[in-house]
Amino acid sequence: MGASVLKLLGERMAKHKITNNGATLTGHIRSVMVGVVLCVAAPAAAQTELAAAGDFGDLSLDDLLEIEVVTVSRAAEPIGKAAAAIHVITADMIRQAGARTIAEALRLAPGVHVARSNAQTYSISIRGFASTSSDKLEVLIDGRSAYTPLFSGVFWESFDTYLPDIERIEIVRGPGATLWGANAVNGVINIVTKSAVDTVGSDVAMAAGTELRGFASMRTGQTLGPGAIRMYAKAYERDASEQASGGEALDGQRFSQAGLRGDWTLGGGHKLTVIGDVFGVRGTAADPITGDRVESDADGGNLNLRWSRTTTTGSTFSAAVYGESTRRRTPNLFVEDRETVDVNMQFNRAFAGGRHDLVAGVGYRRSEDETGAPPDIVIFDPQDRTVEQFNVFVMDKITLSDAATLSIGSKFEHNDFTGNEVQPGVRFGYELSEKSFTWASVSRAVRTPNRLDQDVAIFCPPPTGFPGVCAPGRFRIGNPDFDSETVLAYEAGWRKRVGSRASLDLSLFFNDYDDLRSTETQPPPFGSFENRLSGTGVGGELALVTELPRGWDVRAWYAHLSLDIEADPGSTDTTTPSDLETSSPEHQVGMTTRWSDQSNWVAHLALRYVSSLKASDTPAYTEADFTLIRKLGSKAELRLIGRNLLDDGHREFGEPSATAGTLLERSAALEFGLRW
Repeated sequence: MGASVLKLLGERMAKHKITNNGATLTGHIRSVMVGVVLCVAAPAAAQTELAAAGDFGDLSLDDLLEIEVVTVSRAAEPIGKAAAAIHVITADMIRQAGARTIAEALRLAPGVHVARSNAQTYSISIRGFASTSSDKLEVLIDGRSAYTPLFSGVFWESFDTYLPDIERIEIVRGPGATLWGANAVNGVINIVTKSAVDTVGSDVAMAAGTELRGFASMRTGQTLGPGAIRMYAKAYERDASEQASGGEALDGQRFSQAGLRGDWTLGGGHKLTVIGDVFGVRGTAADPITGDRVESDADGGNLNLRWSRTTTTGSTFSAAVYGESTRRRTPNLFVEDRETVDVNMQFNRAFAGGRHDLVAGVGYRRSEDETGAPPDIVIFDPQDRTVEQFNVFVMDKITLSDAATLSIGSKFEHNDFTGNEVQPGVRFGYELSEKSFTWASVSRAVRTPNRLDQDVAIFCPPPTGFPGVCAPGRFRIGNPDFDSETVLAYEAGWRKRVGSRASLDLSLFFNDYDDLRSTETQPPPFGSFENRLSGTGVGGELALVTELPRGWDVRAWYAHLSLDIEADPGSTDTTTPSDLETSSPEHQVGMTTRWSDQSNWVAHLALRYVSSLKASDTPAYTEADFTLIRKLGSKAELRLIGRNLLDDGHREFGEPSATAGTLLERSAALEFGLRW
């Protein structure tokens, strides 16, 4: 969090080679502080999904195109006829790829830039603006938003679930604000977990490896009345990564999490779901003043209650409420306690003989925080703040003919930062033939301000502050008048079945951004945030899926992005435009191939190429991951997982320091799982 603020502070200190207590405060402060603030929690634990007998076969192309998704229109529709750039990662894909975190699973999606800054921290973005505090994605899990008003992003290091329980991950590239609201500027990631009814039984897993020192998990599910309930627990310890300059980085960690889910069908069309999780993290960080090793920690929990009813006429009404409480601590740097409550309701109804499919809803979100005070370096003014948000949305999907559909809608929000926001969108889909579909859309989205934009400040401690950088005192960088960032997005796409064994999916986009955040030079010494940047993003993604004989299949994709960001007249920000343009890769290529004998063996190879990131002087790289699965009878499974196999270590994101821009090392892990 606070990448702009902390980068600026690091540049000032690096320029003057400031020392304090005999330790040099050089450029490592820049990335140490960014990483520590965001990475006070650990990555998701490694997990094993044990295959049921005979489930090594994946979905056919026809099945993949008929998967029903809800992220585009908040109503179930086949992915093959969804008027958006959407991709689905299925449970089989996650298992066969050997993904051990949600972030790793997202590498399987075209156009998603997943980069690790260190053993704890990820930068995840779509269509640009990559950062460890990326703020232009809406991320949900079972309807619960992971968005934080602190920096308009996600604490990926503590955002986790038990991976075998994931049914699918729906990823929409491009704005989704018409239905999902502020922050869905460049994309929506919607994680859907399995019903407890589908996870009756027990399994345990154990793993050890070169980077994953140890891991254990257990999940059990059983029927309960007219439904079922499951519970899980897991824990792991991950080794520290390697600094680019040599030596061990300060980013090792220990993670634990437990949770439950219950699902019941109550009769009369009523359904009830209860979901809850608690987590705890202890990680290694660097003291922002001395650079010495310190312990950071985070813990929290959430409870999600959902109810729905489907009438005899097919209309549905649903309501959900969730609460979340988190606590984060990094010594001498950052403190945050946060309590969040969210309530939303949704109504779906088809009318006019099915020609209109209406979805509408209302929502309310309240988030209250308590942040740290001096001598912590990163502080907020006011120290404590409560923010509220109200929203109403409506969309009508109109069937114009047997081949054409038109969706028109908007979300209307009121927030405590900027007042009222309107985010309309129009989508058109047309079925060219039985095997070909095209679509186009125009939409507007906003990224509303957050605590970082408006309230963040830097504390320079007495008696000398940071010599050459700042005198003792508080220096506010946040701007109470900071406004929403906006985008007007134009998109088009085409899907095509090629014969019986291949499919193509092409998406193109042009994004027009305005009022982006700049860091002005006034007032000294750190300046302040303003809305004085604008620009465009142009690019596209092309994906190919092929089925080959004898249990082989291949998936390949290419993504191109070109950002052109400029400072508005009068701006004094000379560095942020180029940093934004070059913090995301211009080219990405991904390819996965899977072989299965349909009985006892599965082999999965994933290759990826990512072009250079000039903002952090990160070279282009090509990497390979490999997974080999061997079933041991009907209830046990052994899995060998290799990561980053093409070199001893490479950087993916961030400028090198004791806690950021570290080398991702070649690694191997062996897992054993048992189910009954």
